[in-house]
Amino acid sequence: MRVLFVHSAPLSGLGGAEISLREHLKHAPAGVTVETVLPEQPVQLDRFDIVVLANLRPIAQPSAGRQNDVKRWMWKQLNHSPLQMLALRSEVASAELWCRRLRGYRGYVIKSERDVHPCARRDGRCIDAATMRRTECGSDRGVARVFERLYSLCDAVQFLSPLHRRAINLLVNIDVPQYEIAPPLDLNHFRNCTPAAMRKNAALLLADGIRSSPTAESRAREAGFEVERLEYLSVPYERMPALLNQYRAVVMDPTMLHAFGRLAAEALACGCRLLASERVGAISWPDPLEACRQSNTLFWEMVMNKPDRPNPRRFQVSDNRLVRLWR
Repeated sequence: MRVLFVHSAPLSGLGGAEISLREHLKHAPAGVTVETVLPEQPVQLDRFDIVVLANLRPIAQPSAGRQNDVKRWMWKQLNHSPLQMLALRSEVASAELWCRRLRGYRGYVIKSERDVHPCARRDGRCIDAATMRRTECGSDRGVARVFERLYSLCDAVQFLSPLHRRAINLLVNIDVPQYEIAPPLDLNHFRNCTPAAMRKNAALLLADGIRSSPTAESRAREAGFEVERLEYLSVPYERMPALLNQYRAVVMDPTMLHAFGRLAAEALACGCRLLASERVGAISWPDPLEACRQSNTLFWEMVMNKPDRPNPRRFQVSDNRLVRLWR
């Protein structure tokens, strides 16, 4: 069985998606070979029985004929920095690219969703996680339509938590099978090594601008902890267990919606008290650590559950022209 992982960065990267995909790759069943490719790289899909699409976020540009349409649409979106606009534009272009590539593909396609992409804001700000209602965020549905089209060409979609699944289903219509599978976690690496009495009576806040809301520090202080803040990704991953074992609590109160929030499970595994808002997908699992324990098994069960017939939408007559979604 030949499997292709498509992801926006080399799997040697430090991000949670890269760590998860590396773990899945290490646990591939016997007889399964896995190759990886960046979204913008050319690939012969017919060589593979299964394609797993993870994040699609390359540094890519729309075709020359569409540049002005895209720019006009992008400037209509409020509160986007130039860097954010470039990231969104390249991600949408990549989703459209893969819609074209999947046409006529006879294998099994899974969208292994890692974030909250199908909105122009990209961070799930238009989801009220407390009530699970969608609010107005000032953007049109152009991005959502692109991702709806991509999902409709897949055979299944994977989400990282019950919250993640509910949130994206508020943003787009998905009518293919859906799976909830948490990220894998090496529980031999992340474990409780330090008694509470020997830890700092403080809450660790590992965050950047989108991973720390204005209420994050007050959430920790209301629970009786002072806050020690470190920048997100400022600590090498192999040193994270030792870092977490220094603290009695970890606070996670992001502005973005965390599809899962790997740090939540890592903190729990290291014996920390987790002070998390409802925007952290991990806490929507009844037992986040058990969900992580089952991850690799459930992931490969999903991958090997190849349907008898491919998605018929990939074989519908098309004029192969890009749909104009930017008007």
